[in-house]
Parts: sequence; structure tokens; C-alpha cells
Amino acid sequence: MSWNNNKTRNNESLEKSYILGLLENDYSVGTRRFNHDDCPAGVDTKRRLYVTIPASNHGLVVSYCHNCMETNSFPIEKTAGSWLSLSNKDTIQMSHSNFSVPKNLEKDYDEFHVLAKVWLNGVFVDKAKAICTKYGIGYDLDTGRVYLPLYDSEGELANFQLRALKGQQPKYLTAKHPEKEHVPLNSVGDRLVIVEDLLSAITLAELGYCAYPLQSSHISTDKLYELIKTYQPVEIITWLDNDNDIVNKSADEIAAKAALFTKQTVRRIQDYSDPKHYPNGQLLEILK
Repeated sequence: MSWNNNKTRNNESLEKSYILGLLENDYSVGTRRFNHDDCPAGVDTKRRLYVTIPASNHGLVVSYCHNCMETNSFPIEKTAGSWLSLSNKDTIQMSHSNFSVPKNLEKDYDEFHVLAKVWLNGVFVDKAKAICTKYGIGYDLDTGRVYLPLYDSEGELANFQLRALKGQQPKYLTAKHPEKEHVPLNSVGDRLVIVEDLLSAITLAELGYCAYPLQSSHISTDKLYELIKTYQPVEIITWLDNDNDIVNKSADEIAAKAALFTKQTVRRIQDYSDPKHYPNGQLLEILK
């Protein structure tokens, strides 16, 4: 068929495999622009190919080239379980029967996307590979996110997060088992530090602290009481990423409630960054 710029044509040069290759597993809602390789209307150097995942249907990919006016649309295959339908929802409570890790999870650090390695190395430097192996951190090939698991007292998966690397929203996707709850890292440590994220908890656990990641900036009163009663820490330290008034208020509330549940020392670290952003020597100095 000869090219005719007076009518829209179907997907001769916008095959599904080509469009998915451009997206590179980023299925967040919005429009991206690309140069249309092998465009029938001639060389495209002005990014005239628009690929959209609509907010009204984030299980669909729509592509249209403003150069040749070819178009194509297709559903995103649900190979990533529930995750491709979570663009506008950051937490899902899965039933016992369908709670599982992402289907295309890469556990070999050497095979992680370079952006995942850059992010992890930014925290753990030359220990990143060993840390990933020890704590079960992986890379989800379907969503292009880092897989961050947490386990219960029996060592079984209790919940996990998928952390964005390319500016996708939300930053974290969280899956929780309805019948399991995660426990602190290094539970034998005698000082309990409550933090927001897993990487901060790992950083502290590697230094000998009992570290509990909230995966948010909140904890229920019952859960806080249970933590203190179960692990009997000699000191409780709350360290959240105090970058806004809401988090600051939550950190104050956690420290105040903890003080009601124990006669031991309760402290709050008032800083503007998470523990994972500090070198070990500075962390020990802050926490001493």
C-alpha cells in the first residue's frame, strides 16, 4: 500500500513489539514522544510519534504518529499480576490465594537494569550485590521497579514494595498479605529504630540496630505497643524523613505514644533525610 497523508492508517510500522520496546516497561499514565523509526512519511527527528497510556484506561496503549498518521492501540498484557492496574493506587491488600511476588522478578543483581544498580549502589556502594542477595531485593522486569520484600517472624513473605526508578507515580507500589505482618530487621538488636523505608532499615540493621521499616510514615497504636512489648528495646528511636509538616507530626506522635509504653529512653531524630543517605560513621555519631 502506498503512503497517503490524507487518511489515518493502521499499524504497519507501529507494531506492538516496537511500541513496547519504546516504553521500556514504563506503564505509568501519560504521553511520551519518540522519533518514529522507519516512518513511512520520511525521517522523523522531531519526536512526532505519541504513545499514550490514558488515565481513563491505564491498561491500554495508544500510539499515533503525527508524521505519517499511522495509529495503533492494544491492551497491556497482565503479566505483572496486579501491578499494571495500580498506576493511580499505591497499596493493594491481596487475598491469601493471589498474594505472590511479581511473575517476572529478576533476583540476579548482575542482570538488574542499570538504573536499579545506580540507585542501590548510591546507598550500599560496593556492598549492593551482597545486600540484595541477603535481603532478597530484586528487579521487576514488567514494571521497571526495584522489588523490596519484608518477612514475618517465620521468614515468610509478609509484604513487598516496588520502587520506581524513572519518575513513575506513585513512587512506591505496596502489596500486603492479609494474614501476615513484617517484623524488624535484626530483631536481636537492643535498640529499636523506627524508620520509613527498607533501605534505611537495612543500613541500620547492618550496624547492629533493630530496625523497623514502616513503609510509610504511620504506625497504629496497637502495632507500636506490640513492637515494644515483643522486643523490649533498651532505647526507642524514631527517625523519619522529616521533609513536611505531616511527617513531622507523625514522628512526634510515634515518639509520644512510645513513651507511654515503656520506661526506657525514647528519642526522635529530627533531620531532613533518611538514615540511608548517611555514611556509617556519621550514622553512629548521630545515634550514639
